Amino acid sequence: MANNLESGGHPKGAAAWFAGLVILVVAVAAGLRFYDLFALPLTNDETSALMRLNANSVSELLGTVVWNDGHPMLVQVFLWYWTKWFGTAVWVVKLPFLLCGLGSVILMVRIGIRLGAAWAGLLAAAMLATLQFPLMYSEIARPYAPGLLLSLWAFYVWLRWLDVCKTEVAGINLWAKHLIFLSIAGYLGASNHYFNGLILALLFVSGLVILPRKRWIRYLWPWLLGMALYMHQIGIFLHHLQVGNPGWLQAPTLKSLFKHFMYCFGYSLWPIHLWLIGVLLGELMRKRKIKWLGFDQTLAGLKVISAGADGDGSDLSEKHQKRAINRIIWLLYLSPLVIAYLYSVYRAPVFQDSVLLFSFGFGILGFALWVDRRVMSLRLKAGLVVLTLLVNLYVLLVDRNHREVFNNQSYDAAVKTLKRWKVVDDVSRGDAMWVYGFESFFMEYHAQELGLALGKWQKNGGDLQYFRDETVDYASFRKKLTAVKGDDFYYLNMVGMDPMMRVWIQHAFPVLRSESMGPGYHIMHFSKVVVGNSGSGYLGDGILPVFSGQLALRGDIDSSQYRQVLAVSTDSLGEQRYSAEFVAVAVVELDTLLLRSKDLRLVVMIKNGAGENIRYLDQGIGNMGYGLGEVEVLEGGRCRVNFYLAGRLVDVDWGDEGMKGQRVFRGIGTGLASNMNHFATRGYDMQVFIDNAGRKSVAVKTLRIDFWRGNATVYGLVNPVIP
Repeated sequence: MANNLESGGHPKGAAAWFAGLVILVVAVAAGLRFYDLFALPLTNDETSALMRLNANSVSELLGTVVWNDGHPMLVQVFLWYWTKWFGTAVWVVKLPFLLCGLGSVILMVRIGIRLGAAWAGLLAAAMLATLQFPLMYSEIARPYAPGLLLSLWAFYVWLRWLDVCKTEVAGINLWAKHLIFLSIAGYLGASNHYFNGLILALLFVSGLVILPRKRWIRYLWPWLLGMALYMHQIGIFLHHLQVGNPGWLQAPTLKSLFKHFMYCFGYSLWPIHLWLIGVLLGELMRKRKIKWLGFDQTLAGLKVISAGADGDGSDLSEKHQKRAINRIIWLLYLSPLVIAYLYSVYRAPVFQDSVLLFSFGFGILGFALWVDRRVMSLRLKAGLVVLTLLVNLYVLLVDRNHREVFNNQSYDAAVKTLKRWKVVDDVSRGDAMWVYGFESFFMEYHAQELGLALGKWQKNGGDLQYFRDETVDYASFRKKLTAVKGDDFYYLNMVGMDPMMRVWIQHAFPVLRSESMGPGYHIMHFSKVVVGNSGSGYLGDGILPVFSGQLALRGDIDSSQYRQVLAVSTDSLGEQRYSAEFVAVAVVELDTLLLRSKDLRLVVMIKNGAGENIRYLDQGIGNMGYGLGEVEVLEGGRCRVNFYLAGRLVDVDWGDEGMKGQRVFRGIGTGLASNMNHFATRGYDMQVFIDNAGRKSVAVKTLRIDFWRGNATVYGLVNPVIP
């Protein structure tokens, strides 16, 4: 490397600085990815992929699993072989994908050197090493980390192939290796994910634009070879093209684009601010406006490490060629983003953070190239690399709390919690465990892998039931609860808990013994009896809410549509003001014939600090499904009932003001509001009231709302951290 430095600085020192920082960046990237190797959990997506590996042959795998999956074959076929050879231990499954994430960091440095902008490559590598976006998908055994690596590799070998195509006379020793590598990169990329295929298509067209027509014949060779290799998958591709989107995605909005951008940087603009400050300092030093700690010493070397160092006649260092490559880099970043958005809006939703990772590296590289051109000081570049690592590590480990949140998710965390509670040892005949969420094999797979003997729990008298979704048939749910004979009830919700289930469970099992929650899971151990004093929220034979508000009304019978309103502020909830669960209850007296009414409704309105309505929830008395045996019957054909409506504050767009780019950008000057994690002003204002749209004769005795500790991290891996 030192041989490539131009005169005017200290070549050996410059090379040593650069090499040392490369080692530092790679070491940080490796540390973040492998530090918790043996504690990383399997996500639901990974579990599903592993459960589908029971095919007897690759042909069977292609004809069943891959055919119906919606993704090309590469990862599924790779996992089939990998797990047959090395087993299905979680760390074994994840290891290749972690290596892909680390490989992307190293390859980014190589790309920078190839482009003659080594420091730009290193700055971009520092971002890839420490941002949560690429790190998290390195920890998931799905096509995403390989997709990023294959996109960068395709770009790297494409650059080298361009050099070959511009050479007048090229011997086989010059072009054979690059031709084969580009063909393989194209085949593997298209076999990994269709968004990889989109990036390959953009590269292909870009080469035709850059090269003169007389070079096209040679340029086409690796692309034709790659297509020939891919032909055996063309039937799968055409089938997936007909199937379209998976069905569970929603069409994005402009807010989705902004949210994706913020998520890429951990919902913090500090890394971007850091680079912009570096550019500002670089411009001031270039104009000799400031001289500070020797940072004005520029270094021509390392800024231009010749792309043609291999002696292949490359002219990538020429200005017009560099501009063309820079435009292509931004094209590779922006085009997949725009295409995914427009296709999702006008055709079928495919817009996801995960698939946009494949092009994310090019956006970082384009930004780093711009910074590199304006910061001439070696020391300032080195400082930016180190500060990028430090700032991103703070955002990742402190603001985002990535390690704790990622390692405490879904079925993996739920099963580990049940083991910690020793449910198998404490089971009594008639105890129940109801699991709500996806297919039963998710729970069974993790129980087997983590050593939770669910079979023994059932053999000792426990009743285990699986449910695909939560129910809105509350009458049937209550009936099933009354059939539970034991004193203990375990409720595992893996699909996004409806707090109404908790209302009915607490009627039958009024004591909350234990509770655990995190991304993708919320489990609770209820009981009919108090045992000891566990400090888990006991209140006699009930459960202690975080906060309660109540309004006693006159309770006169009349037919007016609206009565008094119970108003509360969630500021009184402290840290739970954005994440608590709430249960509103109205005690009403009405004619028994109105128990099935749909136009007598309990309403909860939620307003933000600016007084704007941001959520409206309502439920009819008929949704309760009450029978006469479940209510207090009064004289004259009337009855008294409790009318419930429950919800989760975590489902409210608490960061909506920041997502719209208003408060966040207004506060950038202070340097504090640029971080959306823990972004908060005040809580919500909530109003609870009865809407008697049918103008029936009813009496409203009381209105009350209880708040319970909510799952603040349920969306913690992809949303801003709730304050």
